Amino acid sequence: MLSAASLAFEVSLTRLFSYLFVKSYVYILISLSVAGGGFGAVLTYYVKTDRRHLLTALIVLFPPTMLLLLYTINSMGTVLIPSLIFTFLVFFAVGVFQVLIFQESGMKVSALYAADLSGASVGSLLSFLALNAGGAVISLALAALLLAAAGLVLYFMYYRRRRSTLLLAVVTLALALGGFWFGSEDHLLPTRTWQKEMTVMLNNGSSKAQITETRWSAFGRVDLVETENPLFKTMFIDGAAGTKMVKMSEGQVSQALANSLLLQYMGGIPLLVTEEQDKELAAVIGSGGGIDVVTLLLSGFKQIDAIEINPDFIDVVRSYDQYNGGIYNDHPKVAVYEDEGRSFLRSSEKQYNTILMGLPIIKSARNFSNHSLSENYLFTSNAFNDYLNSLAPGGSLIIITHYPNELLRLISNAVTAFGERGISPREAMERIISIGTDRNPTLIIKNDPFTAPEIAGFQAILDNLPVRGSTNFIPGQPQRQLQVAASANSNSGGAAEARPEFQPLLYSLSRGDIALEEYIQQNSEDISAVHDDSPFFYRMEKGLPSELLIVAGTVLLLLLSIGLLFTYKNRSMNQIQEKSAAFRALISFGLIGFGYMLVEIGVLQKFIIFWHHQTLALTVVLAVILVSSGIGSLISARINTPKQFALVVTSISALAVTAAFLLGPLLIKLENSGTGLKLILTIVLTAPLFLPMGVPFPFLLRSITSLKNGKSLYPWMIGFNSITSLGGGVLAMIAAMSIGYTSVTLIGAACYFSLALLAGRNTRNNV
Repeated sequence: MLSAASLAFEVSLTRLFSYLFVKSYVYILISLSVAGGGFGAVLTYYVKTDRRHLLTALIVLFPPTMLLLLYTINSMGTVLIPSLIFTFLVFFAVGVFQVLIFQESGMKVSALYAADLSGASVGSLLSFLALNAGGAVISLALAALLLAAAGLVLYFMYYRRRRSTLLLAVVTLALALGGFWFGSEDHLLPTRTWQKEMTVMLNNGSSKAQITETRWSAFGRVDLVETENPLFKTMFIDGAAGTKMVKMSEGQVSQALANSLLLQYMGGIPLLVTEEQDKELAAVIGSGGGIDVVTLLLSGFKQIDAIEINPDFIDVVRSYDQYNGGIYNDHPKVAVYEDEGRSFLRSSEKQYNTILMGLPIIKSARNFSNHSLSENYLFTSNAFNDYLNSLAPGGSLIIITHYPNELLRLISNAVTAFGERGISPREAMERIISIGTDRNPTLIIKNDPFTAPEIAGFQAILDNLPVRGSTNFIPGQPQRQLQVAASANSNSGGAAEARPEFQPLLYSLSRGDIALEEYIQQNSEDISAVHDDSPFFYRMEKGLPSELLIVAGTVLLLLLSIGLLFTYKNRSMNQIQEKSAAFRALISFGLIGFGYMLVEIGVLQKFIIFWHHQTLALTVVLAVILVSSGIGSLISARINTPKQFALVVTSISALAVTAAFLLGPLLIKLENSGTGLKLILTIVLTAPLFLPMGVPFPFLLRSITSLKNGKSLYPWMIGFNSITSLGGGVLAMIAAMSIGYTSVTLIGAACYFSLALLAGRNTRNNV
């Protein structure tokens, strides 16, 4: 109950915070809150045995009380620090409960740890189901109630205080009901959150924007916002990443709207150059509300595949078929697919004349259990190879971006992808065009060099439409100096300024005057190419993100604090051998925490593209991983000597190294398997690694009982393991962003190899 509820609480909290906060704060809040488990575990050591019933009774009330306070605070206005404190205390309670169960149940450690892991796997699946059924608010309240229920069972079983248990149950239920009420949609209004796109729209009094429909799921919260403008409705995911639904009653749009989409919208302007014979088949990746689908229809495309991964977007558009002309309801020219766009194209044999991607970005924490920051597999150099493979002869890939450096990074990816095909940067630039203002610069890419008529067409667009920006580039055209109006901060005294027509670095790259590396280095942000092993496209700052450094620094401080406290506590140990064994045990539990999380994250990422669905993939794979380790925990009861233990841990290290290099390529070859076969393959490919990974924790916890007052060390070992698990998640992100996810798995393997060396030392010392 405890493990299922705590994981479900963490996942649901991630979804709620993704709606209330921007993603960088979500990562900080969740990570530091989870650290409360380590604090709770260590604190239990300092609570006298005859006082533990009071502590248990108190913290039974923590989950519903803190959730009620969290909802109350956020209904008044989203506040970071109270949110952190309240959720930290919930996980603090989890840490206390966990230690009490291990210390006082009298059950075998192997059985308890198996229950711990298996319960977590159930929590993974329950949270996915609860989020889809009732959303983050309901899922979070149910998880908090289940946490409190686990505490009540613990309190009654250990202390047998019936009246107190009944009173606690009544108070807990009352608090939970209050949490349900305060957590309703009426109290958690987006106008009280951070200034996301939806919040800005709602606060714009002139548009009279209002939310007319809300849906929660494991993807997040989808809101439909209407304004006084009857031509558009806007859908948001977690208050950001808006996508437009276009009014197309009875399959027709007004002439003014058609002109807007074809002559002003950057999804339509590049289509002005497309010849009629190249309008047979188009694909829209991230079709959202359908604005790109409508634009392609107006442009004259005969068939369109709309690919959207969020089922709520599809359902909302379908429910407004009278408004949008039923573009997702069996439209004769539109086929709708609920799938991840890149994976869909890779598994399809279709060849498209145009692939259009209109701002396909998710601006919230997407990863299950939030152990890592947002990745984007749509915009890696590997992805560009997939898109180029899906283009018909003469076909084009069109990507609308948010601001200049995003487009410049896309060009780095495209040039890298062409380089893997034996095409030099200079030749690659003959296949790349960039037009559009700095608000929405747009990239057009082809497999072959642009033809003279196409180049002339795009030059005419630049000359006749207001789409000039700082990143414009057209191959084969001379660099001209244009007279443009002076900017507000210019020193020209208001006189017109001469500026190059094309982006200078792009122009130099196209002429072979600079290498790709120089093009990248001269930018103020990181515009280097990204790849599937490190798919952090939207991490544009040079160096590590500030939120990652904050969490890393905090984790390091916590580990040092626990280490110093443990050193101070151990000063009273008389025998040097026992003191040394206790320190080796602490280090060993730390290696398990780091190693397990690193290997888990490294392996999980390999399955995202394989399953075509990030949330579902992480739910299924995480459940398989935890169940496998739970079985391994039961098997650990048969491991009786340090030598046997060292052999098991060495095998983990070897299997992790194998997975790091072979798992990714193998999954790519198998990704077109059916759902049932994918589940079998997931079990076959993960269980052999994660089953033995369930052995070290219970074996070592059982081993320290041989020391004097060994059970009193449980809080330290469990607490240190909890904090190092969080540290493993942070280290995984640092390594993934710096050198890739393959290295994450290899570092995890190194942790287990170090653990094997420690076990070998124990064997020599017979300790």
